[in-house]
Amino acid sequence: MEMCVKLRSFDVARRINSYMHIRKMHYSVMSVRNSAPSQRNDDRLPCLEVRRHRGAGLRNEKGVTVAPRRCSSTSLYTPPAEGENVPFVLKPELDFNALLRDGEKFEKSIEARNMELEGINIPEMISIWKEVCDLEEQKNQMERKKKALNTRAKELSKQKGGSVTKEKVQLEGRKIREEVKSLNTSLNGLMNRLYPLALALPNSLHNAVPVGDENVVKETVGDGLVSLESRKEHPSISTHHPMVHPGYCYTEGELVIKELDLVLSAASHLTSNGFTRFAMPDMYKPLLREALGLNAEEFNETYAIQTRENLMHLAGTSPMGFLAYYMNSVLEASDLPQRCFAVGRHYNAAAESAKFQGLHHQYQDSRLEIFGVSEGAEDSSNALLFQYLHIVTDLISTFDLPFRVVEVSSRNLLPCMHRQMAVELWIPSERNYIEVANVCNCTDFISRRLKIRYPTNPRESAAQSRKRSFGHTIHGTALKTSVLLSAMLDYGALDLKEAKS
Repeated sequence: MEMCVKLRSFDVARRINSYMHIRKMHYSVMSVRNSAPSQRNDDRLPCLEVRRHRGAGLRNEKGVTVAPRRCSSTSLYTPPAEGENVPFVLKPELDFNALLRDGEKFEKSIEARNMELEGINIPEMISIWKEVCDLEEQKNQMERKKKALNTRAKELSKQKGGSVTKEKVQLEGRKIREEVKSLNTSLNGLMNRLYPLALALPNSLHNAVPVGDENVVKETVGDGLVSLESRKEHPSISTHHPMVHPGYCYTEGELVIKELDLVLSAASHLTSNGFTRFAMPDMYKPLLREALGLNAEEFNETYAIQTRENLMHLAGTSPMGFLAYYMNSVLEASDLPQRCFAVGRHYNAAAESAKFQGLHHQYQDSRLEIFGVSEGAEDSSNALLFQYLHIVTDLISTFDLPFRVVEVSSRNLLPCMHRQMAVELWIPSERNYIEVANVCNCTDFISRRLKIRYPTNPRESAAQSRKRSFGHTIHGTALKTSVLLSAMLDYGALDLKEAKS
């Protein structure tokens, strides 16, 4: 298997290639639809089995918004005993003291988000962490005794005679080594219990986040609340094709050109504001969804594709592409903040519908995703958050359409989000505001899980640094082109000729 991985801190690609080469003769694909089990070195093209993970939805049976459900198992943490069975070990560096010192704050965050409590047990975490701290103190005492004995042994070796004393020191040293070994075993067992519990916790909430279901309007631009006739049947929009998903449509002629123009204009706007453009894959491993605090097997907004090698998630252009790029990286302090964006198709299984409901409600669309990494201080990440928001609102305002900026409520936030702002366009035919862009601050929630770091001392280079801090990540959508096109069609802002039959 040939792989190309962007690396900064160590050669993960070499380990993955070696791992797959060693095991390639023992791998076969059993879960490929309409095909018999096949060896990895088969020359046939791989068949793909596409399915949608369905689990805890956005609303429960009573119609109340609930957050995605987490489970206690995770692929983000590999127990030490299983380290030899994986291509590389990714051990999140969580601040357990801060997590458990502020246990009440996280309980409020869980309640405000209306999260299901499966896999979340803060009292148990506190109990386990106290045991860990006690064992660590015992281990440190043993290490100090061991160091003193080593010094004593060196002194005795320089002296003549005293063989009985030397044997006594050596015996005591062996006893301490056994005790340290036993302590390490106990510590590993406790950490194997603690990590899955801690990784199930959501991010803390910013004080400005409204608790509940209702977003809070921060700013309104233009005259909304205008009701116009729906443009779903516009000649440039073609639906009802039996070989295509009923919730999707074809766009034709000048509408296609207009969408490309909007993308180019938005990309130019971001580039002029210091963003670097990326091109990224469409499929990612489940670990990246877990880094967002989501249960990769139960969340209902993703498609899963079974390839020859792995179960992959089809997301298209999304934050996961940037996370895969920056994972296990040490950035130069002088290069912060990082600003980047990508353009492409996005796939959202939650938007599936039995019939076409308009351009703004499709399970796949074109969008511009933005991402950033700031220094690991909330002041720095909030400054970058509002800088991104200003850039996005400047972009939306160029289209002379009514919009508003809202602070997203706690029950509409993903577990990784500390705070999110959204920009919504008024869609006359829907008589409602529809989100066209958003930005969120995830603080160090993601960077601690995926090890996105920078030198603590700004005078040190990334390669030379030994003490490193975790950056704060910002991500969002700069533009959903289908929502913008839907609004422009409603307002008659597009001078389109009827498509040729």
